[in-house]
Amino acid sequence: MKEHFADLLLVAADIGQLAGEDEGFFLDYLPRGQADAIRRNRRGEDRRRRLLVRILLAFGLHLLTGNDARSTLASLAREGDGRPVLRDSPWQIGFSHAAKWAVCVIGDGGVTGCVGVDIEEIRPVPVDDFHLVFAAAERKAIAAAADPSAELIRRWTIKEAVLKVRGKGFLEDPRQVNTDSPLDGGADLGCHWQQVPVDEGYLLTVAARWRWQNLRMVRPLKEEWRPLFGA
Repeated sequence: MKEHFADLLLVAADIGQLAGEDEGFFLDYLPRGQADAIRRNRRGEDRRRRLLVRILLAFGLHLLTGNDARSTLASLAREGDGRPVLRDSPWQIGFSHAAKWAVCVIGDGGVTGCVGVDIEEIRPVPVDDFHLVFAAAERKAIAAAADPSAELIRRWTIKEAVLKVRGKGFLEDPRQVNTDSPLDGGADLGCHWQQVPVDEGYLLTVAARWRWQNLRMVRPLKEEWRPLFGA
């Protein structure tokens, strides 16, 4: 059933919802190439993160269009730069995952253009090790922050999300992405970004080529998305 939504839809879930038996069931549901690629991850947490972002994509697109999960996942591909895309679809998508969280962003391509998202867990990080990522002024601001590690990761998510929109990721010099905008959002390099609360101990930034009017976030439980897969 179609559901009205904002210009950008964020779908997020805890990978703990995927128990061991669920992992096998949903991997068998995926197109063979996707399932085989995920199975090559030796760590269970990595497999579940990559699997869950696909489940969230299917759930989100079902909310927006009523599309069934199998056809959504069959249309999922990657461009040469690694960006996830839906073949023959106007919807723009992006994935990210960190520790226990998996996130998918879906945008109306005619409104948002390309989209990107990054989520990171806040953890201790040495500021001096990131001179190839942050310009001198950014490193100075990070060092002066009350929590330098959290400030570094906050700015990192901005760069990551913006560079995903641009399609090159960190193959492009991340220092050119200016993170000195207000804390809640900003624009740089022809992209717009916004930071979105998701969970204590995590930071998330979503970005798009064009400025959007509003954003909606949903956090479906397993009981909500399992029926889409006949489970």
